[in-house]
Amino acid sequence: MLPSLAALALQTDTNGKKTRDELERPDPRLLTTAVRQGDLERVLDLLDHGADVNKMDEDGNIPLVLASREGHVDIVHVMLAIFLAEVDKKDSKGNTALYVASVHNHADVVKTLLAVGAEVDATDSNGAAVLQRAIRKGHTRVVQLLLDADANVDKVDSSGVTPLIEATYSGNATIVELLLYYDANIDKMDVYGDTALMLACERDSEEIIKLLLKNGADPDIRDKNGKTAADRAPSMESKNNINRLVRER
Repeated sequence: MLPSLAALALQTDTNGKKTRDELERPDPRLLTTAVRQGDLERVLDLLDHGADVNKMDEDGNIPLVLASREGHVDIVHVMLAIFLAEVDKKDSKGNTALYVASVHNHADVVKTLLAVGAEVDATDSNGAAVLQRAIRKGHTRVVQLLLDADANVDKVDSSGVTPLIEATYSGNATIVELLLYYDANIDKMDVYGDTALMLACERDSEEIIKLLLKNGADPDIRDKNGKTAADRAPSMESKNNINRLVRER
């Protein structure tokens, strides 16, 4: 039997007209609203009735990215396991689900996303990787999960800042120690010619200075102005203390 004219009118043609399925699908905003509210039952109902799990709404939200940002691990799991959401699809800001989950310290969501193969070295619009952003926020558990998933421990951003330099700049000795355990390049310089040890000395972060020296940081490397790490100390007292630590290493 030939299709009716009405049916033909609802089929996609060469001019890009919408099919009946497309016309009957729920508005993407209904799904993202339910996701934001953490309403799993509503999310399931909308997806069962044809809502597109990968469709961006008019505000630039992707359902999986939004669920990950809000920390709704049950919704994240359903979208991935049942409705096969694209795990690395980016929202209008260029962020993936793993990126926002890491920044917002949702370790359970991070673990779920990594288990299905999320890109662990995804970057934001500034070239900073997931690991670096998690370090900046001080999310130690997330950093551990990313490193366990083989995140690039030396990946630099647009300023040449490494994860180790980021952790040192943030004054986070626990994360510095983690990165060193995963064999971070200890003497790698950023675009300004600074090493992690130089920044630690400049900030007089004794615990981090000790960690870096213990793990082989070179105290004799000079920056663009010809200064060693000890020369960057904020006071003569600090410089003398750093020189003592260098001798005792």
